Amino acid sequence: MSATPTFVQDVGLFVEGIRRRGTEVASVAPSSTRLARAMARHLDPKRPQVVVELGAGTGAVTTVAERFLHPDSLFIAVENDATFAGVCAERVQRTVVLCDDAARIGDILAEHLVERVDVVLSGLPVPSLPRSVNMPVFEWLQS
Repeated sequence: MSATPTFVQDVGLFVEGIRRRGTEVASVAPSSTRLARAMARHLDPKRPQVVVELGAGTGAVTTVAERFLHPDSLFIAVENDATFAGVCAERVQRTVVLCDDAARIGDILAEHLVERVDVVLSGLPVPSLPRSVNMPVFEWLQS
């Protein structure tokens, strides 16, 4: 099976992202469709959910997850790389894609009047992120 043109283009974006931002970029390629489906397994098309994706990249997981959402679900994807966030936003229809820092997730959700989250999807490169990013995310997850 050959790689899709989108996948090949995204690999170029990821390599360029690594050149610009180093280990802040988690991978040299977007997530596979198989991984995206596995990550979306807790989405329930039969009931509205609030879903948050941290580290959305170019939308490999976002586009797959969006297919599993109930029509009344709210899906917020956060990506701190403006290029990746722009590509992701172009690829989805029902997801709110924000170019922002995952460390601000509590504030981001408050700004969108979100009080509870049902599912969190994460593509964050947790081991390589500074504690100033990891700790607020971990604290939010525990709240």
